[in-house]
Amino acid sequence: MKTQVQTGGEILTLAELWTGILAAPFAWALDEVVRHPAVARACSTGQMLLLHVLTLGALTVCAVGFFCAWKASPAVAGPRSLGGDESRRAMAIAGMILSAGFALVILATATPHWTLSACD
Repeated sequence: MKTQVQTGGEILTLAELWTGILAAPFAWALDEVVRHPAVARACSTGQMLLLHVLTLGALTVCAVGFFCAWKASPAVAGPRSLGGDESRRAMAIAGMILSAGFALVILATATPHWTLSACD
């Protein structure tokens, strides 16, 4: 019976792949949860800075997720024994697509706050 031992580099690559897949959806969900009370506060005070900071923070998390997925892809990281190149490639591509897609969704939901007042 063979046992597979994961080295530190393989564990790091697996963490990067999962970060690439999960970072952007979590950023979008957190942005949505925090944005609703922030809009009420911005409407009452007239200060839109918090809404802009939320958008930039969520987009930064999406960029980190994209970079982690890209860095862990087989073309960049080189061959390792982490479940085969096909699964790593699929996870890396999924992470990059999810990060880019959720970044577009975050931008789409933030656009009305950039163009209108918070009370509109």
